[in-house]
Amino acid sequence: MDPGAPLSSVQRDLEARRAELVARASADRSAVARHLEPLAKVERGLEKLRDMKLELPATAIGTGLALSAMMLALPAGRSPLVRGGIALIQLAASMKRLFTREREA
Repeated sequence: MDPGAPLSSVQRDLEARRAELVARASADRSAVARHLEPLAKVERGLEKLRDMKLELPATAIGTGLALSAMMLALPAGRSPLVRGGIALIQLAASMKRLFTREREA
């Protein structure tokens, strides 16, 4: 009888068990990734918002200038587009104040 035979049998069993565990871990990782996919989408959206935050001051200035030019060019009170734009800017400003207050508190 070969003295290395029991050892190689144990080694084969360990390698088979290891292969089984590696396959199971891969399947578990895939399942967890599927469950966390909505969170990954939210995270990507938040990253886009962070990137947009850097461009926000320039966009706000441009929008303000455009509305000012429209108010000068159009007769006052006759354009619902201008009034709607001003209302949207005021809403955005109040939402910004609301969210910055919550973060500071």
